Amino acid sequence: MRRRKRRKQRKIIIITSIALLFVLATGYAAFQTNLNITAKGNILEKGIRPIELKNNVVTSGQGLYLDNLENNRYVYKGENPNNYIWFNNELWRIIAIENDNTLKIIRNESDDTVLYDSAYSTSSGRRFNLSNTYCKTFADSNTYYGCNAWNSVSGNYTSSGVTGTVTEDAELNIYFNQTFYNSINIKDRQLITRHKFYKGPINGVADSISPGLTDIINDEKTDSWTGLIGLPNLSDWYKASSNPECLNSKTEFCCNNKDFKCKINNYIYQDQFILFMSPDNRKNYTHALITFSPDDGILGGSANSGKINRRQTLYITADILLSGDGSEKNPYQIIN
Repeated sequence: MRRRKRRKQRKIIIITSIALLFVLATGYAAFQTNLNITAKGNILEKGIRPIELKNNVVTSGQGLYLDNLENNRYVYKGENPNNYIWFNNELWRIIAIENDNTLKIIRNESDDTVLYDSAYSTSSGRRFNLSNTYCKTFADSNTYYGCNAWNSVSGNYTSSGVTGTVTEDAELNIYFNQTFYNSINIKDRQLITRHKFYKGPINGVADSISPGLTDIINDEKTDSWTGLIGLPNLSDWYKASSNPECLNSKTEFCCNNKDFKCKINNYIYQDQFILFMSPDNRKNYTHALITFSPDDGILGGSANSGKINRRQTLYITADILLSGDGSEKNPYQIIN
């Protein structure tokens, strides 16, 4: 009897010990899992939201400035501010933190793969037909240089003193928003948000008047297109310069002006032509877009004017976390 009792007691002790060890092991595993989750959460929390970049505003030199001309908008200025961002496995630059906290970014490299809009000859082209009555020959020379309308429109489109129909998007629009968009890696592609791009025709190019920056912004906002990828605005170019003389007088438009105050301390400037979103609003210039020429200044350029610096511009959703400090060696990285 005593032996049976001792055996029974030993079984109870063994079973109890095993159960206790199981409980301890389960508890430790749960604790470890919780610890790992907490640690990972803490790592993510070390990133910053786009809205938090606004905490680093400067009033002189290079860096992030409050945009005094557009409400609750912030823009980067200077020769080389810390506004680099790693996107699609390459460097881009942050132009602005918009009032909806999306990031407006511009590709650091140029792209001359596709013309804005082709002219097949001096009298024929892709959009030179009866369905696109706005896309006419250049009135002064009866020559076709391409068409400066970015997108198809419902009804009539008006620019350069001409009103007519546009039923097809520009070649560059199609390339940016189909071919190039589809080449972006899926993870980053999902961060691009459809956004309003201002593209109103700009007055004053090569005329006796040169508009001020406020005039340019007002002109740009007379027309817009909502999409995924476009071009930078002319106003982006002016705001990117931290040279005080850039904004102290009328803007530099035309012609043969070698003293470009606004290319000084301007990270967008790359000593080459750059194409902007808006058409040139000179009368009958249905082919002309706004470009910056490092030789001749700001002027109207042909819509199909060869290898002009075309730099993709797009908007990234505000719902992201960023690591890095924005320098070229340590650009902002999107970590979620």
